[in-house]
Amino acid sequence: ELASDSKNDQVLERIAKENPRHANVKHIKDEYGAESLLDMIASNPNVNVDTYHILAKDKSAKFSIAQNSQTPQNILFVLSQDKDEYVRRQIAENPNTPIELLTSLVNDDSDIVKRGLANNPNTPINVLWQLYNSGYYSNLANNPSIPVDMFLLLAKIDNEYVRLGLLENPS
Repeated sequence: ELASDSKNDQVLERIAKENPRHANVKHIKDEYGAESLLDMIASNPNVNVDTYHILAKDKSAKFSIAQNSQTPQNILFVLSQDKDEYVRRQIAENPNTPIELLTSLVNDDSDIVKRGLANNPNTPINVLWQLYNSGYYSNLANNPSIPVDMFLLLAKIDNEYVRLGLLENPS
């Protein structure tokens, strides 16, 4: 735990040094803790590009960076290769993820990533069909961008989660 705090402190110091807008991070850290503060910074849609690059290398901030819709696309590409499948899932669900990256994530080995991809309304139709053919029905049922013919096929599946997803689907 102490090593973790020490590493987080180093990241915070680097952010404060390289970005004057975040110069007061040390004061805020005392109130919230280093890891919470890193998450708060990573979740902020107004973080500058240099700060994203610093945070993308920090284990505790990657998840928040991956789900932030303002994260630069080049950072999303880097994080899509992360070993943590939950970070990659956030990339798959991020509305700012480029189409080419969404298309490549269908080949990810992780079911968790593919479930996130099935949830993203920006996932291309051909990828949605690949996910349908692979059985990601309950996740697809929630996606407002599924085509009508897929919606009708999903409606025939006898599964309470699929039906609930279709009922909650805004489209």
